[in-house]
Amino acid sequence: MKNCVVLFLAAVLFSGCVSTQTGVQGAKNDDSVMLQRGKAMIEAFRKKDYPLFSSQFGGKVPDNFGKKEFDSGIKQMSSRVGKVVSSRFLGTLSGPVFTTWLWAVGFEKEGSDHKKVAQEMIFKVVAGKLDGKMQIVSFGFLI
Repeated sequence: MKNCVVLFLAAVLFSGCVSTQTGVQGAKNDDSVMLQRGKAMIEAFRKKDYPLFSSQFGGKVPDNFGKKEFDSGIKQMSSRVGKVVSSRFLGTLSGPVFTTWLWAVGFEKEGSDHKKVAQEMIFKVVAGKLDGKMQIVSFGFLI
């Protein structure tokens, strides 16, 4: 199975340079921007909306994650855990260069006994400053 399809189930990193200088006010604005981007990415998965998903990267979608990989990942995710039905923001993890935003995303599917099967997975978005703007450098679902 292609590594890029597994991207939905594991984090993918690609290189980038970032600045670590952020003021308190800037950090609050960055949090707001990243909260909106993360919500939009989850909504894109729910709606199977690649244009919405790709717009969250500020014009630079990861080279190994185009529409074909997005559609394939959605198909694989749907067969394994079902469709996205909910999400809730959990918080952030701070680092010296990057910050990680975390959500619990709820999924539902029909089990082999025709009963509803529900589960949650962690969704993470890792971002840092590049040219004065927050840029996503990693994202993915964690089981």
